[in-house]
Amino acid sequence: MRGLAVAVAALAVLVLVGPARGTEPLRDFGPVFSPDGHTIAFVRVTPVQDSLMLVGSDGRHLRTLVPNAAARYLTWSPDGRSLAYAAGRNIWRVDVATGATEQLTHDSGDNEDWQPSWSPDGTMIAYDRFERCFRCTGVWLMQADGSNQHELRQDGRRPAWSPDGTKLALSLSSALVIDPSGEVLLPGGGAYTAWSPRAVYVATEDRGLRLYNLTTGASRVLTHAIVAKPAWSLDGAKIAGESTGLHVTIVRARDGALVRRFAASNTGGGGPSWSPAGLVAFAHTGSCGIDVARADGTHQRRLTRVC
Repeated sequence: MRGLAVAVAALAVLVLVGPARGTEPLRDFGPVFSPDGHTIAFVRVTPVQDSLMLVGSDGRHLRTLVPNAAARYLTWSPDGRSLAYAAGRNIWRVDVATGATEQLTHDSGDNEDWQPSWSPDGTMIAYDRFERCFRCTGVWLMQADGSNQHELRQDGRRPAWSPDGTKLALSLSSALVIDPSGEVLLPGGGAYTAWSPRAVYVATEDRGLRLYNLTTGASRVLTHAIVAKPAWSLDGAKIAGESTGLHVTIVRARDGALVRRFAASNTGGGGPSWSPAGLVAFAHTGSCGIDVARADGTHQRRLTRVC
């Protein structure tokens, strides 16, 4: 009888614990196109682990690249052979062909590294570091192998390289644009930034989506339809971003006219990403999978489906 009682108690524990773990929904989010547009990296959350995943832009070849990684803020190397990402308190690098990972930073205690951004020539990675005080974030730079880590600014987040690799745009900083030495090229800053393909303009969230002309210094509010996470199409014609309600919205870059709002989309886990062919990738409503579509909404399809 005692053995039966123990078995019943153990079963009761399993009944209680099992549903509690299973209540966490499966989610796919944070899609980022590879430089050639053939592959999308994203994060999958399950009740037991988070994983860094890959899927082809046609929905084929879904695979786990780094299991149990808790990866966030994915960024591709320019040659498409590696990904850098934040996990735990550090920046990591993974070889796409082999899945071999390498820890690039080694923070512990109160410091935490995140939001990496790979330089266009592949030699450097800019990133954020929480340090000095609660919510104090500095912008750091290192070589792509993790060497020569040093701080560029004591304020700022989300460093974004210009397409020519000569400048960095920052968010939540007193400097909107700096050079790789940390020299301020344009003061001010909004919550999110994105470069135009020719590095003439910087788009940032500032009481609407504001464009700064780096050549003339002029700025103007392009649209109020996008409130966060802008991403410029590679042909320069359109800007995608987050609208009120966490939906992906696309506007024309020249005049801010609305092109498309994707009702079945969710930017809570990350902003949209463009391919060279003009496809935009984003998380489906509730992060139930990864979708791709053309800017006008045609050819929309689900690549992954988890709920």
